[in-house]
Amino acid sequence: MSYSISQKKITLSVVILFFVTMFFIAFTCSGTGDEGDSIMHFLYSKWAFKHPYHFFHHWAKPVYVLITCIPAQFGFIGIQIFNISINAISIYLVFLTAQKLNIKHAWLAGLLLAIFPHQIIYSLSGLTEPLFAFILIALILLWLYDKKISSLLILSFLPFIRSEGMVVIVVFLMYMLLKKEWRLIPLLIVGHLVYTVAGILAYDKSLLWVFTENPYAVGATSYGNGSWDTFINNIRYSTGIILYYVLWSGMLLGLVYSVLKFVLKKNVSFTLEDMFLIYGIFFSVFFFHSFAWYKGWFHSFGLIRVMVGVLPLAAIICAKVLNELFCRLPNNKSSYYAIFATALLIIFFNFFIKKYAISSMRDLNLHEDQQCQQEMAKYMKANYSDYEKLPIYFTAPYISEVLNMDLFDEKIRPDLKNDFHNNTMHKPCYLIWDDWYAPVENQVKLEDVQARPEFKKIKEFSKYEILEPTKKRTTIIFKVE
Repeated sequence: MSYSISQKKITLSVVILFFVTMFFIAFTCSGTGDEGDSIMHFLYSKWAFKHPYHFFHHWAKPVYVLITCIPAQFGFIGIQIFNISINAISIYLVFLTAQKLNIKHAWLAGLLLAIFPHQIIYSLSGLTEPLFAFILIALILLWLYDKKISSLLILSFLPFIRSEGMVVIVVFLMYMLLKKEWRLIPLLIVGHLVYTVAGILAYDKSLLWVFTENPYAVGATSYGNGSWDTFINNIRYSTGIILYYVLWSGMLLGLVYSVLKFVLKKNVSFTLEDMFLIYGIFFSVFFFHSFAWYKGWFHSFGLIRVMVGVLPLAAIICAKVLNELFCRLPNNKSSYYAIFATALLIIFFNFFIKKYAISSMRDLNLHEDQQCQQEMAKYMKANYSDYEKLPIYFTAPYISEVLNMDLFDEKIRPDLKNDFHNNTMHKPCYLIWDDWYAPVENQVKLEDVQARPEFKKIKEFSKYEILEPTKKRTTIIFKVE
């Protein structure tokens, strides 16, 4: 009992330390976790009251917008504090889940989640992954506490936070069929029914709009594809190098225990809940993203950050491996010292092995392209007072934030791709060209802009990346009279 109480105290200490540290970083560092989707999701929430259709926007994720629209009104720092808060709570929920799964040293699961590099980095973002992770571990815990109806109702809305929610629903469905929970299965479609009806009533959408408007449902990605083992290799950046090997040892252990328990009928401490709700969901999401990037499907960009949504499960898998080792130690004070020493060693490796540890320059501060855009905004405000009156064409979402402009108002920010390629620019206007989003998202290359005499170059802002000194990031202001 005393050890159980101390585990709770340890975990609460980790939660408080995580929250306080991240709160401090949010107010002292300028990073946004990601300069693309992180900003876009924040902007969809920020401007949701002016553009209510955001509450039904499939890419923005309706439930995410609904939950975060209030924090977003306090600026990007509002969404950061929101994500920091739910990630801190997730640490405690992971501890409770590990306890419920009979992991003796359950506090390790909470600690490991707190020190995963991507758990820290993306707490400072506006991304949907932290909310997905929080809701996922919460509904699993509810199920383990026999709050099945509440768990399934929440699960039914998970795809409206991130599309991987459908993968989780499929795994849950398989688990429920094995458990013969027939009468509860219809609850899995409640979320889709609610949003179908709400969309029809609010915007006269089609009956199947929750499927037909899903941007990931069909079609190849515009970003290409990659190696089949991309996620296998790169998840070490999410977990840190030591826990990377612990995680894969845990997956192997789960496979061995599955065979022993359900094929060979041996008496091992491994349940259907372990197999499906922890290992099954983690592996299914991992496989889904690996396959999507390998095939070039579902607009995948091969970003390992998508695994943040299931990092709580990774923490439990890692804790289960360590628990298997530690439970073989004698039950005395020396063993507890050894456990804490191991935990400290893992923390050291996660924060000080440079290649896989957090870099303040790379992860906690503005990226070089954002710095260029920040300088651009300062220059525009100081020298061109008409920028608030004329249309401004741009693609990089951070430009909207630094200029405090409504990204979704077509009068303020018209469609660059359409107007540029059809030569229908609203004149006079400004074009703020950046080296990534303009050519990749809107196919507007710098040479194409420079080839048109009506585009007068005002000023260029450039910076070389610190971590890649040969890579130059550029933002350029053009004006069309």
